[in-house]
Amino acid sequence: MQSLNVSTRLAVLVGLCLLLLVVVGGAGLWGLQTANVSMRTMYDDRVVPLRQLGEIQRRQLVNQIVVEAHVASLEPGGANAAIAQIQENIAEIDVLWGAYMATQLTAEETRLAQKLLEVRRRYLAEGLRPAL
Repeated sequence: MQSLNVSTRLAVLVGLCLLLLVVVGGAGLWGLQTANVSMRTMYDDRVVPLRQLGEIQRRQLVNQIVVEAHVASLEPGGANAAIAQIQENIAEIDVLWGAYMATQLTAEETRLAQKLLEVRRRYLAEGLRPAL
């Protein structure tokens, strides 16, 4: 290296620095891609199902409130509107539940989901539909 003149040594040094910069940049981009895939998986498998379960819970609570309000008031004209709203919520809960079950669930989540499905079926058959 001593036999090379200064301009050649400087060119080699700049070339090595550029090569190192490209390698570090490539490693950074690869890391970002990996993190992006991980975050997408977390969003699809955890955040979306959480939103679906929240919407199911909200609609279930609305059904309970509508039944309570209608039974307490016993307004003659409000029954059809209440029944329509409850049936719409039941249908939307079924759609949301299907979408939730289509997501990636752990074994524990699957077990709990099956248990909840059985309880919900019983609730609809023995509680909500007779109340309608």
